[in-house]
Amino acid sequence: MKKSLPTFRLTMFAPALCTCVCLLAMTAAAQQPENGTTDERPRASNPIASDEGQAVARRAIASVDAQRSVYAQLRQRINMFGQQLVGNGIYQQMGEGEERRLRLDLKVNVGEQITSMQQVCNGRFLYIRRDLGTSSSLGRVDLRRIQEAVNRSNETDGNLPGSQQWMLLGGLPQLLGRLEKNFQFTAPQQATLENTNVTVIDGFWKPQALLALLPQHQGEIESGKPIDAKALNPQLPTQIRMVVRRDDGFPLRIEYLRSGKAVEPDQPPPLTPIMAMELFDIRLGQPIDPLTFVYKPGNQEVADHTEVYLNSLGLRGPRQAEATERPAPRR
Repeated sequence: MKKSLPTFRLTMFAPALCTCVCLLAMTAAAQQPENGTTDERPRASNPIASDEGQAVARRAIASVDAQRSVYAQLRQRINMFGQQLVGNGIYQQMGEGEERRLRLDLKVNVGEQITSMQQVCNGRFLYIRRDLGTSSSLGRVDLRRIQEAVNRSNETDGNLPGSQQWMLLGGLPQLLGRLEKNFQFTAPQQATLENTNVTVIDGFWKPQALLALLPQHQGEIESGKPIDAKALNPQLPTQIRMVVRRDDGFPLRIEYLRSGKAVEPDQPPPLTPIMAMELFDIRLGQPIDPLTFVYKPGNQEVADHTEVYLNSLGLRGPRQAEATERPAPRR
């Protein structure tokens, strides 16, 4: 039976948050549990996991990865720590493999000011510019060092890329790939989203991914017992939901959901979206000016953020020699 997807209306207001918190999606490095979380109980495995659902997730990866270019407007809705935010922007992708270029422009209202973040990946470096009011900062990440560290280490298997990390790891295809790697999906359901026929799949933590986050609960995880989610960082979902176009498998919405405490003993606990990313006005395979992916810092000071992102990804390794950037092409 077809069903219409619910629309989440989140109110924008003025939280006292720094830019990185405003724009975060999820970072799933294992952290100490925090007080005040609800009594939800994620399981290490889901008994209704479906090969068909997993195939839908893999098709979404292939659909994005195969495109010569992707242009999409993007909306991020964040509902976390009592704060509700909506960010709007544009995601652009061109090329394949090591030649892939990426760009993300995102703006969030913070009170009477607009917080903006611009990320430009030229295949060698990722530039990250943040603007809040009259202040701005510019950083650069050496993607070669990130890739070398990823190749050396398996420590990121349980990590979920955050709103910045998924860009430095390869954009939307890599975000989808890591979700497919860390979650097992239920049987697909058919639905409609704004007059578009879509397929919906729900994802639950795979045991090995949950074990990477909660090694102290190894016994419960390996036996498939439910785990008190007070041990799970409140920034993390207990499950996710992916909505893709039925005709070509292209993703339209990714939701990170957190289950709350059940009101009635026989009823499932309610689900609250703590983050949702929506893609719309999608244009595939159309020409994009290559200069879109060239960043010229001019006279602005550029900070090296490579070590920061290596640490945020849980990667360790010897510091590599500082890379030299290739000059940008002239107009």
